[in-house]
Amino acid sequence: MNTRKIIMGMVILLFGLGALLYFGIYRETREQRAQRLAAEEAAREKRQCEDGALAYVKSHAFVKPRLRSPGSAEFPEVSEVITEYVGDCRHSIRAYVESLSATGGTLRTRYVATMRYAGQDTWAVDELRILE
Repeated sequence: MNTRKIIMGMVILLFGLGALLYFGIYRETREQRAQRLAAEEAAREKRQCEDGALAYVKSHAFVKPRLRSPGSAEFPEVSEVITEYVGDCRHSIRAYVESLSATGGTLRTRYVATMRYAGQDTWAVDELRILE
């Protein structure tokens, strides 16, 4: 009988301590949560800002409309192009794209772009030169 009371007492004590830890000591306040989320978002934005591979991929959307056959565009892997971070969320991209020509052959078009991360998952092209 005493053993049963001791076990029940320990269960209640452990449950109480667990609740205290959850609701008291380790519970994040709204302000702490807001600060943590803001810091995580700032870190994510910084990563996007400095990501040359992402800048290259985003350049595709600006290059395709300038091609004769945008639907046939094939861009190389990022390892085959030159991306350079030039500061202030800007990247210089030197790359090429292959697409169909007017005669149906494959045409390799080189291009140079300056891409800028504008924040909130938005990219802009500051300069785009198609080199034929």
